[in-house]
Amino acid sequence: MQRVSRWLLIGATVLAACWLFAGPAAAQSAGADNTSLSPDSTLIRIDAAADGSAAWEIQYQFYLTDPGEKEAFESYRQDIEANRSTYVEEFAADIRPTVRQAENDTGREMALSNATVTVRRQRLAQPTGIVTYRFGWSGFAGGNASTLSIGDAISGFYLGPDTRLTVTWPEAYRLDRVSPDPAETRSDRVVWQGELGFSSTAPRIVATETTESGPASSGGFPLLAAGVAVLILAALGAAGAFYVRTRSGDGDDGGAVTGATAGGPASATDDDDTAPAAGPPSDLLSDDERALSAIRDHGGRMKQQELADACDWGESKTSRVVNRLRDDGEIEVFRLGRENVISLPEETHD
Repeated sequence: MQRVSRWLLIGATVLAACWLFAGPAAAQSAGADNTSLSPDSTLIRIDAAADGSAAWEIQYQFYLTDPGEKEAFESYRQDIEANRSTYVEEFAADIRPTVRQAENDTGREMALSNATVTVRRQRLAQPTGIVTYRFGWSGFAGGNASTLSIGDAISGFYLGPDTRLTVTWPEAYRLDRVSPDPAETRSDRVVWQGELGFSSTAPRIVATETTESGPASSGGFPLLAAGVAVLILAALGAAGAFYVRTRSGDGDDGGAVTGATAGGPASATDDDDTAPAAGPPSDLLSDDERALSAIRDHGGRMKQQELADACDWGESKTSRVVNRLRDDGEIEVFRLGRENVISLPEETHD
C-alpha cells in the first residue's frame, strides 16, 4: 500500500502536474476569458539502459482550438522561457522524494539528474502546444550482468486518462516477460495506455541480453543461418525462373530483358519517354509503409477510420500501426471531436 499510495501521489504530480500546467502562470495568461490550460494528452517514455539508468521524457500536449487557449499557451510559453530554471527546480523538487522512496524500497542507490524543460508549438491541422520535461534516473532498473529487471522502482504507478507509457530497453536485449499485458509489444519496447492503475507488484519487465552466437545450433550449423540460407536459395531460384520467363517471353528480339521485376516498369532507354512507375505494388509494402503511403495520397492528413478503410484493416490493427508510427515520430495524432486525425509532421516552431 505504501508504494501504491506513493505513486498515486506522484501520478498526480508527474502525469497531471496541474499546478505546473494550469497554475498561476497559465491561469493568469488567459485574461478576461479565464481560460485555463490542462493537458489533452500525456506521453511518458522511459528508456532503460544496460547499466540500470533510465532517461525519462514526459510530454504534455495541449490542443489549442480557440483564441483564448492559444493566448494562454503563448503567455505560458513566455513565462517558461523567462523562468526556465524555476520550472525545472520545482519539477525536480517534486520528483526527488519519489526517487528517494524507490531507493529505500529497492535497496539500490538512485539519483535524479539533468532535469530540463522545453516548450514549443507544433503546426498540425490544429495548433498544438507541447511542454516536455526530461531527466535522468540512475539505478532505476535492476538485474544482473545479462538481465534487466524494469519496473520495481515505479510499482503502483498510475496512468491517467489519455496517458501513454512507453518503456524501452537496449537493442541487445530481448523481452522475456512483462506484466501486466501491454497494449503494444515490440522488439525493444512495450506500451501501456491509460487510464490504468498498476498493482503493487507491477509494472514488471524482464529483458535478457542476447549472445553473439545466437540461438542453439545443430550439427555445428546455426539454425538461424540455415534458415537464412534456405531463404537465399529460394530467392535465387525465383530470380532465375523470372529471368528465364522474361527472356523467353520476348520472342525473336534476341532475348532482351525488358522488366526489372515481375509487373515492374520497363527499362528506360535513350529513346524511351515512358513515365516511370509510381512505386512498388501495395502487397510488397510493410504495414507501416502502406499507412504512410495512404496518408500521403490523402494530402498528408486523414482520419484514422479513413486509414482503416483505405488499407482494409480492422480497428485493432489500425491502432497498432498508428501507435507504432507515432512512437517513431513518423506521424502526429490528435483529436478532432470524437475522432483521431493522423497527420504527417510539418514544420515545428521552437
